[in-house]
Order: sequence, then C-alpha cells, then structure tokens
Amino acid sequence: MPAAFTQPDTDRRYPKALQVLGACVALIATLPPLSVVLGILMFAAGIILRLVRLSRKS
Repeated sequence: MPAAFTQPDTDRRYPKALQVLGACVALIATLPPLSVVLGILMFAAGIILRLVRLSRKS
C-alpha cells in the first residue's frame, strides 16, 4: 500500500484513493471469511462501547 502514496502524479493511472481502496480490497479478499466477519464484529463492538461511554458522560 505505501507505493500508492509515493507514486508520482505523472505515473499515476488512477486517483490515489482508488489505489488505496484497491489495496485494501485485495488484502480483505485474501483473508478467510471468518476472519473478515470477526473483524467487522470487533469493530462494531468498539463503536458500540464508545457510544455507550459517551452517552454516560452526559
């Protein structure tokens, strides 16, 4: 993925964001499906816990 950030604009065929997105999709596609699902669940759990903690401060 670092190559997408360091490539000069003159050599770039697609926008930088699209190159980074492509690298992320390629990495996700190589993971086992269970790992992707568990990763999404962990991410969602973190967001939910953060929202709960923020709502208790009010």
